[in-house]
Amino acid sequence: MTMDRFAKFTHWIGGLSRRQMIGTSIALCAVLFISVNIFAGRALDGWRADVTETQVWTLSEGTETLLSDLSEPLHLRLYLSDGLTEAAPQLASYADRVRGMLQSYADQADGQITLEVIDPEPFSDAEDRAVGFGINRISLAGAAEPMFFGLAATNSTDGRSTIPIFSPDREAWLEYDLTRLVA
Repeated sequence: MTMDRFAKFTHWIGGLSRRQMIGTSIALCAVLFISVNIFAGRALDGWRADVTETQVWTLSEGTETLLSDLSEPLHLRLYLSDGLTEAAPQLASYADRVRGMLQSYADQADGQITLEVIDPEPFSDAEDRAVGFGINRISLAGAAEPMFFGLAATNSTDGRSTIPIFSPDREAWLEYDLTRLVA
């Protein structure tokens, strides 16, 4: 029976014109491309490779140990104004690095850390919460409203800790500052 199907298939293929054959090939390639991307997206979710010279995206052994031994859940709130990277393009890569590093912490902590990225709009509840946590406002020349780029961490009881503002001057110590906050 399998041979009959194969014979029918080859007969059908043989009856196609060159134009139909090309169209069918392109359609099959597109389906294969989409299928491979969907499979890879699901199978490799959370997989990362740090190919930077100084291993900027790789967590140290001490940080990995701390994150795997967390005794209670932590909630990290990154207050990052969307307009900050437009108003200060030099902060864009640093903001991406902070967000990526925090996501690495959450991934490494086996569900003990949740990360929430919040854009505190002016005169909103999110802005009030950021100020209540002690996150500093950033006033930039040319920006109509103050912006935020800080982190607030809370645990399941009453523990609170913050990084009031991420300063580019401390970028070299980003992992240290984040690990100290988590500890």
